[in-house]
Formats: sequence, C-alpha cells, structure tokens
Amino acid sequence: VKVAADDPSLAVGTAAPQSHTQTSQDPATLYQLTSDNDPNPALYTQTIAEAVTSGKPSVIVFASPGLCSNRICAPVMTSTIKPLWEQYRTQLNIVHVEVYNLQTSQYVPAMAEWGLDNEPWTYVVDAKGMITARFDGPISITELTPALQRVLVP
Repeated sequence: VKVAADDPSLAVGTAAPQSHTQTSQDPATLYQLTSDNDPNPALYTQTIAEAVTSGKPSVIVFASPGLCSNRICAPVMTSTIKPLWEQYRTQLNIVHVEVYNLQTSQYVPAMAEWGLDNEPWTYVVDAKGMITARFDGPISITELTPALQRVLVP
C-alpha cells in the first residue's frame, strides 16, 4: 500500500489540463491506442485538449482495460463508460486514455499532466474546462449520473 502525504492528482475546481492524447480516425489503429478487447471507436476521436475546450462537458477516463494491475479497469469501461457513451453521446464528450504507451510500456504523458500514478480514474469536466468531479477506482453509472447532471445543459 502506497500512502502519500499529499494527493498529487488534480482536484475538483481546477482547470483540466489540455493534454494532447493520441486519437484514431482509423478503427484498425485502435489496438495501438488501447488494450480494450472491444474498443468503441468514438472514445478515441478527440484529444483531451479538444474535448475540454469544445464548449461541451466531458468525461475523461484513464484506464488500461487489458493491462490493469487491479482488474478494475475493464469493468469500468464495459459496465460504465461504454453504456455512458450510449446514453449521453450527443450531450458530452467522452475520452478514454490508455494509461500505457503500448509500444514502450511507459505511462503516457497525460498521466503526469493529471498527477496520476495509478488507475482507473474518471473525471467530469464542465463546458468551461473545469474539473467538477473525480473518481478513483471503480465507478458505476448510478454513482456518476449526479455528477453528469450537474454539468449537462437542461
């Protein structure tokens, strides 16, 4: 167990970093961007920077579904993030960030930019680019919905 005096991850109320994460317009390259066995191409069309500056709320999820050290990432993607996209795809951006560069096995730069050293993490960002909620570890749609409702335009 790792215990830190301070939490290095980004706090609610701070601006979301405009990280330049990898994207794919070609489904064939998805497997170079994610360890998810059944990736949803829509989760890889925008960088974090594009999502958080788009004027729409965003959900940013840092997870490594096929390589997760704690076996939580795949269920988060399968049971929460993918159904969330189905339900809210016209109202918000959803970006999945694979935490590892699959060619080098090193953390992607966005992990450091967001102050992360473990996974999964899920962030809710409002239309102005501010972090309004964050979740470390497993998260369900039921838990995430109140945070989304606060940022979605009625």
